[in-house]
Amino acid sequence: MDTITQAKPYNLVLVPDARLNQKSEPVLEVNNEIKQCMDRLLATIHANQGIGISAVQVGIMKRIVVIDIDGVHKKLEQDHVPEMHGGKPLYMVNPEIMEKSSELETMDEGCMSIPNVYVNITRSAEIKVKYLDYDGKEQILKVEKGLLSACIQHEIDHTNGVIILDYLSPLKRQMQMKKVEKYKKLLQRTGEKESLS
Repeated sequence: MDTITQAKPYNLVLVPDARLNQKSEPVLEVNNEIKQCMDRLLATIHANQGIGISAVQVGIMKRIVVIDIDGVHKKLEQDHVPEMHGGKPLYMVNPEIMEKSSELETMDEGCMSIPNVYVNITRSAEIKVKYLDYDGKEQILKVEKGLLSACIQHEIDHTNGVIILDYLSPLKRQMQMKKVEKYKKLLQRTGEKESLS
């Protein structure tokens, strides 16, 4: 997995792209192509200073999620943040939530596919999730409340065609979309990211 650092990031798919509202297909086998995809997804997280990504966010309609909360904190030199998942990226193929706690937790969530927008979302505080890891082995992970739990649920939402704007009323959603369009125009004018146009 040392090729990860050399992997080329994907271009992001941004709202209002219809693919973001479609369900992704299960992965039949974790082969080299899927591993390369996961490597590039991790590179995409790092290139965009994100913490998690689902394959649909780069236009690949497969149930693949990559999360690297610790990588971002290390880059930002935030040593006070506790390590999550042993400090390593979390690769999840066909992730499925098996159990959710009745205890809820609300967090401000952003999304790389919806630039410059944050939405307050209430989710189950603790979850148990089943998935295939980078090597195709089945794993079951029990996640305590906090950022990792919210991030996993957020990314699994993506695989089901649900985005953070879907948690808003139609009026608030429309207001946030205007914010996104304004931000995209600003990026085009400044020429910061041609891939976003």
